[in-house]
Amino acid sequence: MEPDPDTVRALRRNIESNEIENRVTVVEAALGSAAGTARFTVGYDTTNRVAGEHEIGTRVVQVRTLDECLQSLNAVLIKMDVEGYEAEVIAGATATLRNPSLLAIQMETVDESVRARLEDLGFRRSSYDPFARRLCVTVDRNSEMASQNTLFIRNFDYCQQRVQTARYRNIIGQRI
Repeated sequence: MEPDPDTVRALRRNIESNEIENRVTVVEAALGSAAGTARFTVGYDTTNRVAGEHEIGTRVVQVRTLDECLQSLNAVLIKMDVEGYEAEVIAGATATLRNPSLLAIQMETVDESVRARLEDLGFRRSSYDPFARRLCVTVDRNSEMASQNTLFIRNFDYCQQRVQTARYRNIIGQRI
């Protein structure tokens, strides 16, 4: 899901150049708690976001819910980068979050309401060490990660086994 038309064009080019069209579906829309439209900033490259009430330099974009976009799919991992709009997206993802196929969610901004909702659904804040190929449950609530990627895992033992048995990859000269 990507609401910015310029970014969508770049995304489609990247998908085509990597020949993965059969594995990717691009949805040109923002995500929120309900379907509709929203004003979205323009000109901030990767940090465009839902605009504030008096913000200028905006465009109207379609808004869909995560449940609507994923209704016929069984997502395993969701990487969410919604520039502070996480609570709204989570509010529109009730069925998606309850689907047992969903094992992990990674997001940037986590407030208390988002953390509590995910924990109520069996997700636990976790971290991943790619060099040790190990997941670890994070239990220190005082170190709430407000502005960096936070990983939430459900069915921890199964995910740990998958991480440890996954084939190795070479990433920037490192065998991970």
